[in-house]
Amino acid sequence: MNTLLLTWTIKPSPHILFLNIKDPKTRYTQYVQNIVRYICFSDFDTIVFCENSWYEMKDSLTLQWIAKIFWKKLEILQFVGNHDKSVRQGRWFWENEILEYAIQHSTLIQESGKFIKITWRYRCENINRIIHWSAHKDVCFSKLMPTSLLKLDSKAINTAFFKTSVKFFNEVLAGAWEDVDDTKIFFLEHVYYERLKKFAKKISPLPEYPKMRWITGQWGILKKWIFIEMIIYILHKLWINRI
Repeated sequence: MNTLLLTWTIKPSPHILFLNIKDPKTRYTQYVQNIVRYICFSDFDTIVFCENSWYEMKDSLTLQWIAKIFWKKLEILQFVGNHDKSVRQGRWFWENEILEYAIQHSTLIQESGKFIKITWRYRCENINRIIHWSAHKDVCFSKLMPTSLLKLDSKAINTAFFKTSVKFFNEVLAGAWEDVDDTKIFFLEHVYYERLKKFAKKISPLPEYPKMRWITGQWGILKKWIFIEMIIYILHKLWINRI
C-alpha cells in the first residue's frame, strides 16, 4: 500500500514567522487544488490529509467522491494545534505536531505502517517514479539543498518530502518539535539532521531528488528555479545528499 500524508495548516496564526501567505481562503483553495492533483495523477493508493486549525472543509465530500472515482482511499483529519507554541517556536513546530497527530489517529497510516510525507502546497512532479522505486523501502531521507542560491546547508534534512515507517518515526523523530527554535535559526530541518545522522545506515537515499513545485502569491504561480534544480541534480548524482 502506497500512502501519502499531506500536512497542512489552513488558518495559521498571523504572528507566525517566515510565512508569506496567511489568508485562509487563499491557502484553502491552493490546498484543495493540490489534493485533487495527487488523487488524480499520482499512484498513491491512500491519501491522508491532516490539518491543525480546524478550518471548515466545505469540499470534503467532493474530495471523497473524487477519491472513490479513482479507486483510492482518502482520510481527512483535523484538530486544533498548539498555536501559541507555534508562534514562539515557528511553523516548523506545527509540522511535527501534525505528523505525530496523524500517526496516532490515522487508520490508513496504521494499516500501511509507512508513508511518504509531503508538506504544505508542494507538488512533486516525479512522485510516481519515487513511489515505485521506494515501494519496498521503509525509510528514505535526503539533505536539504540548497537553502538559497549560493548556500548549501550540509546539516539540514529535507523535511518537506521524505518516507518513513511509523516504527522508525516513533523511535527517532517523535518529539523533534520540542527542539525547534526559529528565533535561533534552528529549524526542524536541523533537528532532523541531528537525530538522523546516528541512523544513517538505516536510511536509503532517494534515487532522484524530488522535483518540487510550490504555489506562491495570489495568482497561484508555480515557482521553477531551473538553475538551482541543475545544481541539485548534479549534487544528487554525486551522492552529496547522503546523510
